[in-house]
Amino acid sequence: MDNFKIQSIYIGENCNEKYCKVLKKNRKYTFYSNNPTEDINLYGDNINLCALVGKNGSGKSSLLDILYRLINNFGYLLFRGVVMPGAETPKFIKELYASIKFKIDEKDLELGCEDTKMYLKENSDIVWDDEYHGEVIKDSKMEGKAKGYFDTFPSSENDNKIINIASKFFYTIVTNYSIQSFNYSDYEDEGEWLHNVFHKNDGYSHPIVLNPFRTIIGIDMENEGELTNYRLSAIFLKDKEFNKANKEEKKYLLLMGMT
Repeated sequence: MDNFKIQSIYIGENCNEKYCKVLKKNRKYTFYSNNPTEDINLYGDNINLCALVGKNGSGKSSLLDILYRLINNFGYLLFRGVVMPGAETPKFIKELYASIKFKIDEKDLELGCEDTKMYLKENSDIVWDDEYHGEVIKDSKMEGKAKGYFDTFPSSENDNKIINIASKFFYTIVTNYSIQSFNYSDYEDEGEWLHNVFHKNDGYSHPIVLNPFRTIIGIDMENEGELTNYRLSAIFLKDKEFNKANKEEKKYLLLMGMT
């Protein structure tokens, strides 16, 4: 990947007020001006920085929260039916009407959500769409063996499709050490989606992760240090495992986010 940019976030007319807060409906919020300054390579190749600037209370965090909700819903629909042992069940967020436009290399892409329906466009053509059908349905056949989430049932035929669509998106690592951010009580009327993004163990398949890990009492820095060591160990071990795997095993490892 030589080029990646999130270009804009659009909030639809029917988006629920609790998501918008001070943000305007039926408005596109762009991240880049038409007159960018001269490119200066200060941080190395293929590194792109963009700053979101505004007064306190102007909606910076609310705008990013829209992005997080979109990615959460996309991950839910894309990976539903894939059994992930040990992972918390993601929650789909309804009444969200928004979209993000982004660029990967020379491709212009757009991810949109209209309540229970979602789509992904590549150069204006829809390459993926899906719909949320209801509450989570547990697969009784997997009882006691593994945890998964289903509002439609899984099919191994979807593996290649999932990999192909996931390759057209990006992984989001949100790092926010502010004590006042991501308090569960601020999102309690939206269900448990935020709680379940924090409390997960899915091999980084769900396309967003929030750091550092929080509970209702705050951030445990000693626990953060231990988690960092676990992640580094897993990277070294899985890299060795991936290099030894055959073609079919590599496909599975990629699907489950193990590399």
